[in-house]
Amino acid sequence: MGEPIPEWWIDVSAALTQRAGIARYVRGLTEALVQMHPAERGFAVGTYSSSWNDASARPFGVPHVGITLSARQWRLRVAAGHLMRQPILPGLPANARFLATDLTAFPHALPDHLAVTVHDLTAITHPQTHSLVARIFARFMVSQLARHQCPIIAVSRRTAAELIRIGGISPARITVIHPGVAAPFLTPPTHDEVNAVLKRHDIQRPFAIAVGTLEPRKNLRRLITAFQHVARPGQSLIMVGARGWGSDASIIDEYRGPGSVRAIGHVPDTDLACLYHACAVHVLPSLSEGFGSPAIEAHACGAPVICSRECGVIELLPQTTTIIDPRNIDAMATMLRTILSTPARARTLPPARTYAATASEHIHLLHQQMITS
Repeated sequence: MGEPIPEWWIDVSAALTQRAGIARYVRGLTEALVQMHPAERGFAVGTYSSSWNDASARPFGVPHVGITLSARQWRLRVAAGHLMRQPILPGLPANARFLATDLTAFPHALPDHLAVTVHDLTAITHPQTHSLVARIFARFMVSQLARHQCPIIAVSRRTAAELIRIGGISPARITVIHPGVAAPFLTPPTHDEVNAVLKRHDIQRPFAIAVGTLEPRKNLRRLITAFQHVARPGQSLIMVGARGWGSDASIIDEYRGPGSVRAIGHVPDTDLACLYHACAVHVLPSLSEGFGSPAIEAHACGAPVICSRECGVIELLPQTTTIIDPRNIDAMATMLRTILSTPARARTLPPARTYAATASEHIHLLHQQMITS
C-alpha cells in the first residue's frame, strides 16, 4: 500500500531559506502538523517550496515539491498568476489544496482550495519601515486577497482588525490563530548550559536582551538611547538578530565590539533559550508587529518582558507584562531602570502555548474548508 497523496500542501519556503519571524512560525507549525498522528490530523500533508529543491530530501519528512526561484522571481510569478487568473504552483496537481503561510506569496487558486496566513500589514501601516518594492507588492496582494473568498488566518486580533480596516475584508473570512512557542524554549536549560552560553558570547549579568532582525521597524535606535540614559556600570543591552535592511542594519557593525551595548548577530535557539533564562529583562520595542514571538518565548522562559503596545503578542501575555509606547524613550528608560535595578529572584515557568495547539486549530479550519468545498 503506497503513501497517501497529500490533501493539503504547506508552503515552507520561508522555513527553508530564512531564520527570522515568519520562518520560525512556519517551521514550528509544520513540525507540529507532521508530527500529529494521521488519525488525529485526518488528512495527509505535503510541503511545497518556491525557493528550495532537493529531489532526494524531504525537509519535514513528508512528500515535498520544490522549485528554485529567488524571492523576487517568485513574487513576479505570483503577481502574473493573479493578473491572468491562473494558478502558479509548478509541480503540484491542478486541484491541490494549498496553505499559503505568507500574504506576499499566496497564489491565485480556487477559494475552496486555498487558505492564506497573514502576519501583518506593516508595509502599508508603517511604509517608512519597508522598501518601496515591498510597499507596492503588499498593497497589490491585499487587493487580490480581498477579491478571493478563501479563508484567512490572522496571527493576532491586531492583524485581523487591520485586514478588515485596510483591506475591506469581511470578518467572517478571518480566523485568528496565534503562533506557539517552539520546543527549545519549553525545556529549561541547566545551570551549566546557561553559563557556557554566557561565556561563549562574553556576556555578564545583569543584561537586557532584544531579539529581532536589525531593521527600522524593530525600533532599536530608541531602545539603545533609552538604555544608555539609565545604564549603570556592569549592566548591558544585548541585541540578538541577523542583519536586516536600512540604516539599522549597521547596528551589527556599530555595536559588535565590547561595550555596554552589543549586537551579537543570530544565535541558535538553544543559545537563545539560555539567554532568555539568564537575562534581567527582554524588551520588544517594535513600532509594529503582527505578533512578536520573542516576547512569548522570553515569557515562557520566565523572563520579565517589556513590550510595545503595537505588538499583537500582548493578546497572549499576562496583565503583569509592562506595556509601553514604543516612541516614548523616557518611559522605556524608566522601566529599564526599574527592572535592571531589581534584585534577581527565583523564576517560575508559566504555562506556554505550544505549536501543537496552533496546529490543532489549523486542522479544524482546514477540515471545515474540505467539508464545505
